[in-house]
Amino acid sequence: MMLRTKTFKHRREGDGCHAAASFFCMGLEYKGKEYPGTVFKGIKIVYNVNKEVFGEEQMIERVVKTNLYEAVSNQITRLIKRGEWKPGDRIPGEIELSKTFGIGRSSMRESLKALELTGLLVSKPGIGTFVADDALRNIKNLGLFLLIENESSIEDLMETRLWIEPQLIHAAIERATDEDRADLKAILDYGVEALERKDYSFDMGLRFHMKIAEIAGNEILFNFLDSIANHLIAQRGEVILEHLSEYVLNKEMGEHVDLYRCFQENKPEEGRRLMYKHIEESLDRIREGKRRKKDRNS
Repeated sequence: MMLRTKTFKHRREGDGCHAAASFFCMGLEYKGKEYPGTVFKGIKIVYNVNKEVFGEEQMIERVVKTNLYEAVSNQITRLIKRGEWKPGDRIPGEIELSKTFGIGRSSMRESLKALELTGLLVSKPGIGTFVADDALRNIKNLGLFLLIENESSIEDLMETRLWIEPQLIHAAIERATDEDRADLKAILDYGVEALERKDYSFDMGLRFHMKIAEIAGNEILFNFLDSIANHLIAQRGEVILEHLSEYVLNKEMGEHVDLYRCFQENKPEEGRRLMYKHIEESLDRIREGKRRKKDRNS
C-alpha cells in the first residue's frame, strides 16, 4: 500500500488549521484521496484517518494513552533540537498546544511539566512558557543521562569519575585564568560556610567538581560528567549515607581546599594525584557501606 504525507497550506479558518501564517496542515494521501491532519512548526498529528480507511494495513500507530505525554514531550524535544523552537522563544499556551496536538489539557500540562523538570522549558508565571536558555545542552545531557541510567551502579559511576576527573583537573590548572580561580574559590568558600552552619550537602561538593570540569574547557567531558553528577544526585539516598559523618564531611572539604591550592600554586601533576586519591577514597567508602548493608541483610 502506498502511503505518503502531503502538506496543505492554510487557506481559510475551519479547515483544521490555525489561522497563523506559520501553521500548515499535514495529512496523508492514500489512493488519490486526501486526509488532512495538522502540524505546528513540524509536529505532525494525523487525524481523520482510522482503521476503516486503512483496514488491516493501517500504518498509523495510535498513541497509547499511558505514553501520551511522553510522545508529545519527545516531539517538542525534537523541535528544540532542530532549532525550530530556539532558546528564549515563547511557546504557544497550553490551550493552543492541546488543540494542535489533539490531546486533552491535562496530558498537555503533564508534557510541559516533564519538559520543565528536564530543563528544556521554563515557566514564568503571568508571562508564559519559554524554551530554556540552556535547553540544547540539557538535551545533550539527557541523552547521556539515559545512556548511563540503564542499570548503572554507584560504583560504576564513581569509577568513571576516577578515570576522568584527574585528567580534567590537570587540564583545568593549566588553563585556569584569574577569574576561573576566583570563581572556584567562591564555590569553595560557600561550601566551607555551609559546613560550619551544618547545612552542607552532597550537591555542593559536586558543584566544586563541576566548576573544575568547566574550567578544563572540554564540552563533551563536561556534559558527560554533568550527567554522572545528576545521576548521583538522583540516587543521593544511597550515596549520601556514606557522606553523613562530620568527620567525612570535614575530610572531604579539606581535600577540596588542597585541590584549590593546586590551582593557586599551578601544580597540575599534584592536582591530578590528589583528585585521584580524593575520588578513590570516596568510592572505597561507598563500597564499604554497601558491604556493611549486605552483611546486615544476610
